[in-house]
Amino acid sequence: MGAPYHWTLDAVDETSILESPVWDPEYGFGGNGDYIEDISGFPEEWRTAFEIPGRTGGGCLIDGPFAGANASMGPGNHTDYRPHCIRRDFSPWLMVRGLNVDAAAFVLNARSYFEFDHRTEGLALGLGGVSVHGGGHLGIGGMLGDMANTWSSTVDPLFWLHHGAIDRLWDTWQRNDWETRKEDIGGPDTQWAYPYNYFGDKSYENVTLDFAMDLGEVGGMVDIRDTMDIQASPLCYAYS
Repeated sequence: MGAPYHWTLDAVDETSILESPVWDPEYGFGGNGDYIEDISGFPEEWRTAFEIPGRTGGGCLIDGPFAGANASMGPGNHTDYRPHCIRRDFSPWLMVRGLNVDAAAFVLNARSYFEFDHRTEGLALGLGGVSVHGGGHLGIGGMLGDMANTWSSTVDPLFWLHHGAIDRLWDTWQRNDWETRKEDIGGPDTQWAYPYNYFGDKSYENVTLDFAMDLGEVGGMVDIRDTMDIQASPLCYAYS
């Protein structure tokens, strides 16, 4: 897992977010891709399903340690081997909207994990429902960047920084009421089933502490109950 970043430090306005040290080409992750105004010639599966206002990139990374790096998977709805450059398509407007201090506070004020998850993912489908999770993915990925694509988002190292931030948000929420929340888990085991139902009713089972996650070669089968406390074994880490 990557180290988290406190997006709220920079998501004050569009100027501040673009001046974030995260984008520094020497000490950070590099910045945006070149701006591509007309993206109609790109395959539909490369593009987000809805328009992203204020997008400013779309091309390959032009600076930083990952410019010229090979991304092996995606974009598109598959895991085929398709070597390509890493693309970013910043929308400063969306980053500020989804990653600001009020957005984080809305998530942290959730009364249960079920509600925490719903608020993190967003309360509606589309631009109007973008919250802290989508604020990072779509704010950085825009319409053509890898971060906005389900299958290739992990090829951008910023994925791990962003998901570290989401993990830290969950840990903060837990420790605000540790005795109540250290075993609070819930939600569907099927993506976008209830309470989302973005694509109609889907069959699902509610996730419990005994739900086994298949981490493959990375970690095998792990019960959720064994990952609820990041400071305990087998995870043994903490956020400062």
